[in-house]
Amino acid sequence: MRQISRIGSAAFIFVLFFVRGSGALPEDLLFKKYALQRLTLDSAVNSTRDNPLQTISELSNIENLANQKSDAQLENIARIVHYRYLLQREEFNSEHEIKTLEIAQSQEGYLKADALQLLADYYWRKKSYTPALENYINAYNLYSKYDTTDFPSKSEYVTDYGGKYYYFGDYATAKKYFLEALQSMRVENIQISRINTVALCYDFLGQYDSAVFYFDKAMDVAVKKNDETWIGILSGNIADIFYKRKEFAKARELMEKSIQLCLKYNVLQNAAYSLSLLGDIYLAGGDKKKALELELQAYEIIKKKNKWNSYIVVKRVYPYIARAYAANGNTTLAYTFLDSAAAAKDSVAAERSLLYVSGAQHKAEVQKHMAEMLEKESALKRQTVIRDSFIGGFAIVALFSIVVFRQKKRITAEKKRSDELLLNILPEETAEELKDKGSAEAKSYDLVTVMFTDFKDFTQVSEKMDAKELVKEINYCYSEFDKIIENHNIEKIKTIGDSYMCAGGLPVVNKTNAEDVVKAAMAIQQFMQKHKEEREKTNRSFFQIRIGIHTGSVVAGIVGIRKFAYDIWGDTVNIASRMESSGEEGKINISGSTYELVKEKFSCVHRGKIVAKNKGEIEMYFVEGAL
Repeated sequence: MRQISRIGSAAFIFVLFFVRGSGALPEDLLFKKYALQRLTLDSAVNSTRDNPLQTISELSNIENLANQKSDAQLENIARIVHYRYLLQREEFNSEHEIKTLEIAQSQEGYLKADALQLLADYYWRKKSYTPALENYINAYNLYSKYDTTDFPSKSEYVTDYGGKYYYFGDYATAKKYFLEALQSMRVENIQISRINTVALCYDFLGQYDSAVFYFDKAMDVAVKKNDETWIGILSGNIADIFYKRKEFAKARELMEKSIQLCLKYNVLQNAAYSLSLLGDIYLAGGDKKKALELELQAYEIIKKKNKWNSYIVVKRVYPYIARAYAANGNTTLAYTFLDSAAAAKDSVAAERSLLYVSGAQHKAEVQKHMAEMLEKESALKRQTVIRDSFIGGFAIVALFSIVVFRQKKRITAEKKRSDELLLNILPEETAEELKDKGSAEAKSYDLVTVMFTDFKDFTQVSEKMDAKELVKEINYCYSEFDKIIENHNIEKIKTIGDSYMCAGGLPVVNKTNAEDVVKAAMAIQQFMQKHKEEREKTNRSFFQIRIGIHTGSVVAGIVGIRKFAYDIWGDTVNIASRMESSGEEGKINISGSTYELVKEKFSCVHRGKIVAKNKGEIEMYFVEGAL
């Protein structure tokens, strides 16, 4: 307690100097421990945060004065605090980046961890995710060894590090770091928001007992502080758990409390969530009218808060609105809200997938480094064995040679198998880039033709087949599709249930991709027609296919950290999907942009402008055949 008192006293004295702008450096701060100097400067910045010019000027003065007094540690701390303040104000630039790099490279211990964390935050804001993650990891490896008494920023940094995994949706890893941050904090300093976030991790992982435990802990703190804002938010979060457990009576009581308090304190986003869930509870109880009334209240809040473009809000609330409309017989509006929710969910996934690219790259870089280390270790072991073999005589050398030959043969076979597996997941060019560089960058393509296929009435037809026959039939069709697109220089992207997606013009750019994809579509069309006729002869159920094609720009890259895959994003993909859903069975439906590229090669029938979901009117054509 004596040490804390001295730190507080020194900080208070320095804040007075800082606020008054005396231009003198308090002697009490020179050559003191890192924790005292850092806490004092942080307190000083907080006291003048509303006056940026004064804050920046005083921090610059401290850097210069500490330099004159030869206190290198205080000089660097002042620079780190100064730059972090600039970063928060979005005024951090390349010159500050270079100086921060110098600190990271020249210092050890606390200052190095500070500099690495600052660089990580800077790169993250720039959306340079690979260097950001590398610096977060390197910073964590340093400060995780320190006690918060010696390194006051530890819990803040660990929480921020866990937040990156939370954003990725890796809630298990995020939870680990959030719990570590809580353990490193003094009980009196633990914030309700941090306990709540731990609880949310357990919630998203489906570990509801643990989630309720931490929500209750957060609620205890909120009640002690008489913080009605947080009591309202936490009531809604706990109610959500009861809702998922179908304990509707408990959920309803807490939802009503949450709505009351959240509306009272203008926490409107949480009020919308609670209203939406409460509406669904009424719907489950058979009160369709009340359910829709509550859902529309939630919708009014979304409009009031201008949350139309908040994908997180839309994907969470709109499905319940859709359900209430459907129950009240308004299927048109139900589908409108449901489609918007699906689009929002896809947009969130796409945004985070771009971040996962950097995760995959970092993983690849680590794996490459590990492979190099293992190779060096293996080489040393081989040298040792060879040396010992010569000592032991030529017979042992001969035996060793046989072992090495067999081992080399086995390694070659394993490498070939590994390469084949990689090529089965990624395009050859992307796989080679990943192996050579340890990373594969996301790339933009200006001219790519995307094709979607879909089996019409898939659910109804599949119900007429047993599981084994269904899987066999889909596998047979998709295997033939794979052969066809490979023959036409097209890249398979993925299958989603009964939908098959591929694209021409990437990863190797070409000008013939529109023609290539239409030719492949015609081959698929002919195959499916022939296959249909064969199954009809034996009175077996068959699938009828719709095919949609659109040409435009996309972004392509590797998605995911575990089981990563090559994927593409952009409006072109969405429009190609709409071409498929707006088509007819047995037909190839292409957009106006694709038609302009292939009209000299194929006979097409103009369908006019047709409304596509969320895309308005689009020129569409049916491909009849080659000219």
